[in-house]
Amino acid sequence: MASEDVCDGDTTLSLLLCSDCETEEHVNWFCQECQHNFCDKCKDHHLRRKKSRTHSIVPFREAKYRPVYINKALCGVHPGESLDYWCEDCDVTICVKCIPDRHKKHSWCTVDDFRCRVQVNIHSKIDEFRETLLKYRGVMNDDSKFSEYMNCCIDHLKEDVNNQASTLCLEVNKKRDEVLNEVTIFENKAKIQQNQSKLKMTEDMAALNELITNTEQSLKGCESSSSLSVLLKTIEDTSGCFQSPESVRRQPPTLSKPEYVDQSKLVSLFGQLEYPSSQKLEERVKYEVKTKYLKTKTIRKILALCVLDNGNIWVSFDGNRFLMLIDGYLNAIKKSCDTEKGVVSMALYKNTDLVFTRFMDTSVQRIGCHGDKMVTIADLDPYYTKGISVNNENRLLVCAVTTTCSKIVKMTGRGQILLEIPIDRNDIETLTRPYRITSFDTGEMFVVDTAKDDHRVTCLAKQGERLFSWSWRGEGVGTVEPLGITNDKTACYITDEKNNRIYVLPKNGNTAAVLLDESSRQTGPRCITIDRKGCLWVGCNNGVILKIER
Repeated sequence: MASEDVCDGDTTLSLLLCSDCETEEHVNWFCQECQHNFCDKCKDHHLRRKKSRTHSIVPFREAKYRPVYINKALCGVHPGESLDYWCEDCDVTICVKCIPDRHKKHSWCTVDDFRCRVQVNIHSKIDEFRETLLKYRGVMNDDSKFSEYMNCCIDHLKEDVNNQASTLCLEVNKKRDEVLNEVTIFENKAKIQQNQSKLKMTEDMAALNELITNTEQSLKGCESSSSLSVLLKTIEDTSGCFQSPESVRRQPPTLSKPEYVDQSKLVSLFGQLEYPSSQKLEERVKYEVKTKYLKTKTIRKILALCVLDNGNIWVSFDGNRFLMLIDGYLNAIKKSCDTEKGVVSMALYKNTDLVFTRFMDTSVQRIGCHGDKMVTIADLDPYYTKGISVNNENRLLVCAVTTTCSKIVKMTGRGQILLEIPIDRNDIETLTRPYRITSFDTGEMFVVDTAKDDHRVTCLAKQGERLFSWSWRGEGVGTVEPLGITNDKTACYITDEKNNRIYVLPKNGNTAAVLLDESSRQTGPRCITIDRKGCLWVGCNNGVILKIER
């Protein structure tokens, strides 16, 4: 019969738990007689019992295990012969007659030798497992202490942040009151000047009206030349009492700033305040451009385009499951391989490949500039991929959206994700639905945000922090729906398909200039890119490609 063995039953559990209290803490002892594991507490309790006070309890490293004895069975091939040997090639027990019969050239040994050797190996592994378990416990204890330390540091950090925020709020509120007081002074001066000017002009108008009436009546009673002469001198003397209306026109009052306002701190918090001035003229950037209208042989909508260094252009037409390579005169050169879906955005990668996204697709694709082989480099499921661009570090920037959330993903050309910028739709200051993206050499990203109520372009820092948004509201250009975007070193260029416009947004400014509007031609500009010579290439709804030389 087999004796009770520590390895019988649930082996792993018996190695990890105390045999009495089933705890995992401080299980460091082994009873030679009982063949059981004990924690520090249960070891002492075991030695206080009458039946076990004389047992030998040793640390795990000194444990000695009872050998396992198993009844020997009889050979099924040679009746009456016991299975005393083990064939290591076949992993079966054999009898002495089986050796020259079927296992002559095999490696074999006695069953007892095999069992002893295997038990030694098993117990050696058990000791290794116990040592590893002790290491795990030590690491867990260290991690627990580190977690406590981290939690303490975080609590102190939160407290410091809250204290600083409270101090900042007090300072901001104080500056707000100072600024409002400054504006109130300006408003009061303006009202006083307005009232004085109005009163003066009302009095002059009443006096002039009375003078006109009296003069007309006197004129009717003048019957001689002398009386007319007297009346003329009287009018001339009286006219000197009236000033020119232009001289009493209301002018912006001079602003006298309160002495207690710290102007440098005020500007750092709120920016430089600008007051009404009749002398100030609106400053706008003027661009001298030359536009060429190139017509392809189709009227299909152009979804995306990319200009190569040799002047050829890869174009994606609506409804096509391939890209078309054309030259600078719009002559067709070749078709790419099957893209399986329509390409909606693409960019040039290392001057050798194209990277692109497809309609209603979650993946990012890559294809050689020869257009002969397409590979998938990343899958952002469940996010649909929208705009894609390549920055000066040859990193891909991808807009990814779902119906409930969005993000911007930065990855390598092989699809390894380096950075994810999540979009919080509950924060009105962040992006809502990033659609197209471009990047400056200095790292700033400009993103077209197709927000429901306010389509806009948002500037993000290299790590994703929002710097500012440009929404066209108050620009005086009417309704705007930005779509495609590209950039050079100084500005972004944005297309507006619905309103037939192209806008220029200076990198460090917030005043838009209209580069192309509906007065030029009804084209429906959709996608836009820029070549190495600085020429803009714009794909339109009616198959037209605009080449804009600046």
